Amino acid sequence: MVIHEIAIDTLMLKYPTMLKNKFKKKLNKILLKNDFSADVLGAVNRFNRRPDCFRVCENKYCKAIHVYEVEDSNKISDYKMTDYAWLWFDLVGDYWDLFLYSVNRYGKITDEIDLRSYYYSILNRRMAS
Repeated sequence: MVIHEIAIDTLMLKYPTMLKNKFKKKLNKILLKNDFSADVLGAVNRFNRRPDCFRVCENKYCKAIHVYEVEDSNKISDYKMTDYAWLWFDLVGDYWDLFLYSVNRYGKITDEIDLRSYYYSILNRRMAS
């Protein structure tokens, strides 16, 4: 658990607006303020994952949610990836972006996971079966 906390603390130093808790509550607040569709609000309420930390970029030039997962302490499972991909799809429909980053034990971003590609690969697998 110490490895996990060191990575998150390093990220929080780099990004002062970073948050560790209340992902769903913060997202709902943003969505209600920006008059999102009921479909997106429902998708956020169905999202049952708790990211390690996240930050929201919200101004007239940027509408994005950046999510960080520390992979050294707990790998991102296929189920978690699928949930993030579905959330990405619902948010992008209302002109918001969702970025998912893999972080190592030192708080260094090792990979930006392409949720768009992952979403469409899920659809291809479902259509093939």
